[in-house]
Amino acid sequence: MAEKHWKEQWEDGAGAELEDLHALPIEELRRRVAKRRFGDYYMIWDAIAAKRDLAAVGWQLVDFLKSSADYLHRYHCARALLALMDCKDFEAADLSAELRNPAKNLVIVETLLVSALGPRPSAA
Repeated sequence: MAEKHWKEQWEDGAGAELEDLHALPIEELRRRVAKRRFGDYYMIWDAIAAKRDLAAVGWQLVDFLKSSADYLHRYHCARALLALMDCKDFEAADLSAELRNPAKNLVIVETLLVSALGPRPSAA
């Protein structure tokens, strides 16, 4: 039997990781993001978006986008946030790629988030 091509191996691994992450509650996904335990395939962001719970993760995702985390994680986080907000005004790179002025774009996204969820909760 021939060995699988790297792309097939990646897709198989990503699919399995996503399946495992889908089974977790949103609070566990939030904890993993907070602890920077993302997995190997960027699937945590798809699992978060699939939960469709903007109120549970919206502000955490904005904070993550403002962090110094790896670009690809910020990109996939932005994709998840925009999907949760049903926002078509931006692309994920607009919130994550330095060339696209993400700080300015995130101000607009935060305004949209306040409209959707109300003011950011106070830190406890």
